[in-house]
Amino acid sequence: MDYFAVSYYSFRPLADPLKLVATYQHFLESIGAKGRIYLSEEGINAQLSIEKRQQQVFCDWVHQLFPKNIPTIKWQAAKEHAFFKLTVKYRTQLCAFDVPVAIENCGERLSAQQWQQILENRPANTYILDVRNQYESAVGHFEWAITPNVANFRDFPRYTEK
Repeated sequence: MDYFAVSYYSFRPLADPLKLVATYQHFLESIGAKGRIYLSEEGINAQLSIEKRQQQVFCDWVHQLFPKNIPTIKWQAAKEHAFFKLTVKYRTQLCAFDVPVAIENCGERLSAQQWQQILENRPANTYILDVRNQYESAVGHFEWAITPNVANFRDFPRYTEK
């Protein structure tokens, strides 16, 4: 395995996401990364792949870019690049809801162990809403989860209204 599939997101306001688009594009091209990175005033959502030998360079760069709010980066070993090309884009919405999102009203972050414990000891009147779209839900979802029948994430607010 010579590559890493990398993912991270940060729902923290960015002062100048348009400037960051060029910064990300230049840096990621320089290390041969491929993937999809979206930047907005709301934050960043990144899925990419890099060669393993670039891991420390990448980490140092992210830590330099976000010295106070370092995003949690998830790493998965891979045989090859997980993406065909590099796309870095500005988006007006990080979550394509078409309605304002109040990130400060988020729930408690859980570790994998805490989530597993909740799943194993779930009270009878507890429901899990797995918000993946139709395709993603067909690939996999949580057991006993309610899976909205939505074609894409943008349709989720309309689903919740119903």
